[in-house]
This record gives sequence, C-alpha cells and structure tokens, in this order.
Amino acid sequence: MHKELLYQGQWREQAGDSLGNPVCGGNTPITLLPLAARTAAIATPGQSTPGCRGVTVVVNVTAASGTGGLTAQYQVQDPVSGSWKTLWAATAALTAPGLAMYLLYPGAASGAGISYTQVVSVPLSFNWRVNIAVGDASSYTYSVSAYPML
Repeated sequence: MHKELLYQGQWREQAGDSLGNPVCGGNTPITLLPLAARTAAIATPGQSTPGCRGVTVVVNVTAASGTGGLTAQYQVQDPVSGSWKTLWAATAALTAPGLAMYLLYPGAASGAGISYTQVVSVPLSFNWRVNIAVGDASSYTYSVSAYPML
C-alpha cells in the first residue's frame, strides 16, 4: 500500500502490486475540484493512475450566472518539460446547472443506451489532469470528479 495525493492534503490508500508499484483503483472516485464558486479557468492537480486505461470525468454545475460557460479539457503532461498539452476539449460548453459526464477510454464509442454527455476514444495518459476553461468571468459553482477505469 502507498498513499496518493488527491487534492490539497487529501490522501487515499492505493493498493500496489507485489513490488509495491501502484495499480489502477478501478472506479474509485477521485475529487479533482471540490464544490466551489469560481470565475476563472482552473486546472485540477495532476493525476497519476498507473494501470488505468480510461476515466469518466464528472462536472457537476450547481449554479451558473453567465452565458460564456465552462468547457472541460483533458490534458496530458510531457514528462521531460513538465508542460501540459490539451488532447481533448468538450464540444459544448456547460452554461446551466446540471451534471455532465465524459467518458474517455480507448476504443469507446457512443451508442444506444449510452447517456454520457460525450464519449471520446482516447487512452488515459500516465500523468493527466482536467482543465476547466471559461467563456467569460461569470461565476459558476461546480465540482469535478473522476472515476479511473481498468
């Protein structure tokens, strides 16, 4: 077992393999950003989820006062420079209260009975994060969580 930093002092015990290396928690929820009012773009802390292939990202907007909206982005980190690159951005901004769920998983496809906001065929990088871009300086109250998947 080892401890994994989740968000500003929140730690989670994570199982390891026989060598003590971390393995995917498989649908263990991670709070990336707690519920709060925000007016500017914000990136979640970087995540390292070895062994995981994909993730469901949940953005829960509880109050929206503007029209610019929030756009979820999936970013990966260059291990050499530490720079972050956006690999995917949601096709529609969130402008009203509600729950948005994004599935990012290699080979994933939309289909009948699938109720995700958006499904994207992309693998989960070793180091990743979610960036929430804003369309204006209006106040939005929201949280961001994730469910890494095997």
